[in-house]
Amino acid sequence: MKKQENYKDIYKALKDDTDFPLPETLAPDAIVKTVASVRVQPKKRHTARYASLAAALVLVTLAGVVGIRLTNAPQNGGAVSVPKTAQNVQTVAETEDEYLRTASYAEIESFFLDRQKTYRTKSYADDMAMFGGGVWIFNEKSATPESGAAPGSNGSGNGSVDVGSDITDSKLSASGTAHGETNTQVDGIDEADILKNDGNYLYLVRTQQSTVEIVDIRDPKNMQTAAQIDCTAESERRTVRELYVYGDTMVLLCDVYAGTENAEKGLYDVCYAYASENMKTVAEIYDVSDRTAPRLRFDYAVDGGQLSSRMDGSTLLLITSYNVPIYKNEEDMKNACVPCTYEAGEKTRFPAENIRIVSGTDSTAYLTVSRLDTQADKAEAQTKAVLGGGNEVYCDGENLLVAQADYTAMQKENGREVSSAEIGTRLYTFDIKGGVAYKGSAQVKGTTLNQFSMDSFGGYYRIATTAGDGSLVTVLNKNLETVGELRGIAKGESIYAARFMGDTAYLVTFRQTDPLFIIDLSDPAAPKVTGELKIPGFSNYLHPYSENLLIGIGQDGTASGANNKLKISLFDVSDKKHPQEISQALYSGGSVSVSAAQNTHKAFLSVRESGEFAVPVQEIIYGNAANVSYASMLTVQEGKLCITGTYKPRDGEHEIERVTYAGDTVYTLSWNTLTAFDKATGEILSEIVYNSTGNVVIK
Repeated sequence: MKKQENYKDIYKALKDDTDFPLPETLAPDAIVKTVASVRVQPKKRHTARYASLAAALVLVTLAGVVGIRLTNAPQNGGAVSVPKTAQNVQTVAETEDEYLRTASYAEIESFFLDRQKTYRTKSYADDMAMFGGGVWIFNEKSATPESGAAPGSNGSGNGSVDVGSDITDSKLSASGTAHGETNTQVDGIDEADILKNDGNYLYLVRTQQSTVEIVDIRDPKNMQTAAQIDCTAESERRTVRELYVYGDTMVLLCDVYAGTENAEKGLYDVCYAYASENMKTVAEIYDVSDRTAPRLRFDYAVDGGQLSSRMDGSTLLLITSYNVPIYKNEEDMKNACVPCTYEAGEKTRFPAENIRIVSGTDSTAYLTVSRLDTQADKAEAQTKAVLGGGNEVYCDGENLLVAQADYTAMQKENGREVSSAEIGTRLYTFDIKGGVAYKGSAQVKGTTLNQFSMDSFGGYYRIATTAGDGSLVTVLNKNLETVGELRGIAKGESIYAARFMGDTAYLVTFRQTDPLFIIDLSDPAAPKVTGELKIPGFSNYLHPYSENLLIGIGQDGTASGANNKLKISLFDVSDKKHPQEISQALYSGGSVSVSAAQNTHKAFLSVRESGEFAVPVQEIIYGNAANVSYASMLTVQEGKLCITGTYKPRDGEHEIERVTYAGDTVYTLSWNTLTAFDKATGEILSEIVYNSTGNVVIK
């Protein structure tokens, strides 16, 4: 089927579903013309994912508003380390005279009224209309955010910044049972997930039902649901996304969509929520000292959608993005131009002195940071807000970095206009030692892949980005001054995986083959490529197994490109000049084989005590045959990857999302099934099957 016919089908479905006129930018001919003029640069591959009509609408809408990552045609030349004086990086250190340190709400309101006038006189209004302002769901009568209570085995490692420590450090529960933990980027800084494990209980998020299950696993042959928390609310559309467990405290992170007059419009309501002030992020803090009777101690809500979060001990850091409804009438917009928090039923605007408006910004989205102690008896959050929004988040307990694709900062380089294919990234930095202090921002060239594209080490920030003339690594000091840059890496290719480890960076780029680059950052002013390995396929995720061994999870391939087969690679990086792929595990079953670990590092499991690791595997079979899902356990023996266990649930149709363990038991979680396996034999010990009517226990 031709692309234009696909677009016509989508266009017709959208048009038939609403009485509102669709913008011309969604017409099939317009889309075909746009796509034909550029080459789309993929950020991540989600093989064999099924998209609903609603998802198609959201993707098209986001593409129109946020922009598409593009690359220029490949250019000749290799990577070049550029002296500071010659770099094409615009650094903006946010000193006192370089940003507006707001002193009153009146200043903030005046700023947004000026932005509103600009938006109404620009063609930008067409994009705003696509995203909810004036064409599909414009609501001139929209109220300000309502006050009130906050929403109550056959054979064939991202852990720590300290290489290999995630393999050797044993984690024990209170009862002394070794157990799996969420795979995180920085050792000691926890990340929210849909599955948490304390060795005695598993804590599961069922997003579609918006419930949380606490499962007693002390007898793996007879798993029992200890408690269930229903996070839904009649007055709001609330969805629990992820959770944390710290001792006897459980933190639930929920998305909340307040009711709107357009709720009955289905597809468009999703877009409206993302574009309006009617979205909140809620942290619910529970006492789970009695796992059978969780007790809500307090909750905290903040306007906007969740970007990410971290926990350092008992301290929760919540990072959100709040879009000011610039398309509203002046009075409503003034009332909604400052984000609010909701604590103990009280709605409070962010203090004006805690808000920063960076000079020259064209954004109307706030990046907000909230810090609160989850062991307290009530929510007492420290807050900061910076106008600019965000995409990816890095946190090491002292530094918080937030990267935001910057589509408006068009620069000039060597007398020529930089195209939209060379969109930059604005990096916002915060000091989070004992509080939240905004430090400033810097703009670098290119766009990030994910949170592993940046880090902080030895007093410097490092960030890897993909640009039109090749990928690059930029090094900045803590004053946000650029001290070194390596540019022109793999021209014409995109970064598919990145990992910073000490004074070394590892990058994987891809177009037809998979170059693994080793970059020496020991001299921050002169980063340089020391080694390169080209093999077929690509890696999406890199994990340190030991000081000299690196695991890559991705797709196998040939000289002409990827072949849709999952491959786990073992790289020897002991010789920084000559990295080698010394072993590989290839999963060739099905028409397509993939792993959730390719797209989320949290699906990767380290079994610290044995040096093993596990990943979910899904074999997608075209035709009438059912798909196959299982967890694969591997280890390294004498420099070779060896599969030590295969754990396949009875229902292999649904993709396994997480793998964990406690003692000698392995657990897999798919959207509808939790299964316990004997680690040594792969025998199923018990299952809990979840459905719309309740839990069904199968022994």
